[in-house]
Amino acid sequence: MGITGGGVVNANARRLWVFDLRAESEWHQGHIAGAERVDWHHIGVAVEALGVSLEQRILIYCNSGQRSKTARDILVYLGYTKVVNGESWAKASEIVGGEILE
Repeated sequence: MGITGGGVVNANARRLWVFDLRAESEWHQGHIAGAERVDWHHIGVAVEALGVSLEQRILIYCNSGQRSKTARDILVYLGYTKVVNGESWAKASEIVGGEILE
């Protein structure tokens, strides 16, 4: 599956989950601090493996918004209720007011 990212001690205490759906090479060009990198087609498995509850806030992004739109549809289908498509990583960073790591 290939989850790359911050690692969480208490999944239920996390106020916002951020998922970067870009390829690992894109991730290394820069990403939002604290984001988890996962391939878009593994998003359902990844959120379950990380212990994300159906009610927790999730922000997903990629380069253009296409992969994140598809991944958002998957998560909504699975019952996640607070999923936002942040589209590009720069736009998603503006949403969270987060630091971009390069």
